[in-house]
Amino acid sequence: MKGFEVSIVNFAAKQLVGIKVRTSMAKAKEDCPALWQSFCPKMPDTFGKECYGISVMLNEQDFDYWAAAEAPKGACPAGLEPVELPAGDYARCVVPNLESIGAGYMYMYQTWLAAQ
Repeated sequence: MKGFEVSIVNFAAKQLVGIKVRTSMAKAKEDCPALWQSFCPKMPDTFGKECYGISVMLNEQDFDYWAAAEAPKGACPAGLEPVELPAGDYARCVVPNLESIGAGYMYMYQTWLAAQ
């Protein structure tokens, strides 16, 4: 699949707020975009513009997926949960729009990661 670039970036620790879904590799293409559809209307204007999709693998097939954004220190609006992004190296794939999230996720796991 063309159009996605994956790079390794080093992030400082970040405190984010968001929502999550427990999903599987088989359901991610549907579950992850649906999560963003639910998250975006909850994101206040005071949040930063950069958002994060965070995967926490539970086993080879199942994982928790977060749709999250940086929030002002101490802020966690109703309906959102805090999530910490520890400092470290991360694979970063910039997705151009909400409609491409499922395809970008599948590219990262089925194409890019498989080639590493």
